Amino acid sequence: MSVELDSSEVRRLSADLGRLPDEAVKKVRATMSRAGVNLTARMRSEATGSARLRGVPASIGYDDVVGSGTVVGVDVGPEIGRAQGSLAWVGYDGTATSGPVFPDPQGALEDEATTLEQHILDAVADL
Repeated sequence: MSVELDSSEVRRLSADLGRLPDEAVKKVRATMSRAGVNLTARMRSEATGSARLRGVPASIGYDDVVGSGTVVGVDVGPEIGRAQGSLAWVGYDGTATSGPVFPDPQGALEDEATTLEQHILDAVADL
């Protein structure tokens, strides 16, 4: 499964976050973590209903991406080695003989991005 998006805005945001006080970075990290929870819930909900891939929803999770300074992010999706995480691609991409059974996670990502943007703006508004 591959999700592509224009990362230029993310890079600009990262550069801007580099100039924020530590308290603002903590707020943004909390906001990103909440986005991870929201995306995980939506992807699990959308991956429900396949009789043959019923373990996939349990394999979907998120991890906070923590780096030095102001590196902030979340990694969301099926985890290999957890339930049917290594088979999730079948549900998202299909096979040679069957089509996808789960919606493309790009839709969930785009929906959450709008909300996330507003929450980040709210988190840094007092600076």
